[in-house]
Amino acid sequence: MSSKRNLAILAVTLFLLGLIASALYYKRPGSEMIEVRKGDITEAVYGLGKVKSNKIYELKIGVTSGLSALFAQEGDRVQKGQRLLRLDEGSVVSAPFAGTITVLPFHEGENIFPQAVIVRVEDLDDLYVEVSLEQLGALRVRPAQDARLTLESLRGVVVSGKVESIFPKDDQFVVRINTEKLPKEVLPGMTADVAIEVGRRTGVLLLPLGGLTNGRVTVIRDGRRRKVPVKIGIVDGNWAEVIEGDVKPGDQVLIPARSS
Repeated sequence: MSSKRNLAILAVTLFLLGLIASALYYKRPGSEMIEVRKGDITEAVYGLGKVKSNKIYELKIGVTSGLSALFAQEGDRVQKGQRLLRLDEGSVVSAPFAGTITVLPFHEGENIFPQAVIVRVEDLDDLYVEVSLEQLGALRVRPAQDARLTLESLRGVVVSGKVESIFPKDDQFVVRINTEKLPKEVLPGMTADVAIEVGRRTGVLLLPLGGLTNGRVTVIRDGRRRKVPVKIGIVDGNWAEVIEGDVKPGDQVLIPARSS
């Protein structure tokens, strides 16, 4: 019994040593092996967004006039109906809604020429984010998809949102994203990194994307190395969903060394 036990232990030891030796043989300097696993994956389209106000009022005039009186200045928070300025012909301009004066470049007694913006009022509490995408990304975006926004100046703060619409604008593809209430520090004109979720799978087979070359991966299973054709689904930059292919959880996928 003792000799049989020793032989069994020796056989297992040799098998394990063979696996280790095989792994070391297949693993070239700078390369690595990552295990295939089951898990969840989310694919996203990324872009740089700009914060904008939903409510903007701008006043322009069609004929030259003078500014006879000012009742507010840039930066003032005003209430709906509050007087802002009076022109030479006697007309008084009032705020159409509660907001903040973000443009008021003229002084009392100054002439104002046609089409110049005399005053702009914006609601700084009612904001959205606008993102311009390249064509391939825009093709995958649909209304009601979830989005995540991060602002460089507010580290660790992630704001949730949803795609409201996507439309062409000046030969660009624009996505409008409605958000939860943004932090009070956020103002129109600020930028945000935006990730729009275009695909999600749960409990699927995942392989490391770095091991995929021309639709094949190098798999090491039971000490044997094989090149396996695979068909992938969604990807997240590091992992890919396996749709077809002889790949199993626990297989080791060879990630080739990057050329310097």
